[in-house]
Amino acid sequence: MPVTRGSQFSISLELLTMTRLGKDLDFAVPEYAFPLTSDSLYHQNWRFDWYEFTLPPDVLAADVIKFMEYEVGESGQIGRPSNGYENCIEWSPFVRLMWGGYSGKYGCHVQILGGIECWFFANEFRKKWPEHRISRVDVCIDFIKSGGFDRAAFMCLSICKRMGIQTRVNGDWIEAKCGRTLYCGSPKSSHMVRLYEKGH
Repeated sequence: MPVTRGSQFSISLELLTMTRLGKDLDFAVPEYAFPLTSDSLYHQNWRFDWYEFTLPPDVLAADVIKFMEYEVGESGQIGRPSNGYENCIEWSPFVRLMWGGYSGKYGCHVQILGGIECWFFANEFRKKWPEHRISRVDVCIDFIKSGGFDRAAFMCLSICKRMGIQTRVNGDWIEAKCGRTLYCGSPKSSHMVRLYEKGH
């Protein structure tokens, strides 16, 4: 069965902060907080789609590697470090661990990338090391509903207009051959909402 344009979409909330502690992130969004869920054919609860943080300096890279090898069941691969770190190991495509170098004095840095696995690994790390400093968190929820994307976009644009929030678009809004994305908020802001169409 062909996918109806605008029927599969996701709402993503991106939080950029260098001060929030992981243990203080009370992530509990009501299941029906967004009006579209009440009559959607399908939806999931909110989940982590990106989780990036720095562990305390007393947590060694060897501890994180041992933890990941136990969770994944295999060794990671050497990756390319960034942001002033000297070493990097990846458990592709889910988790990146960086340590050492100039930035390493602040502690091991972990990136847990998007996908269903992100929810699992983010929660496992949060249980294992609740004391950590978050640098980026994305949470998202998926919907399948005929015409849902257009309805959600209208609601988002109405709120942004009323509140004076910056918006921008990407993708195919003219010929309907591929997906559309609506951004609410500046990429330099600490918070940004992204509405994107799926199934294309």
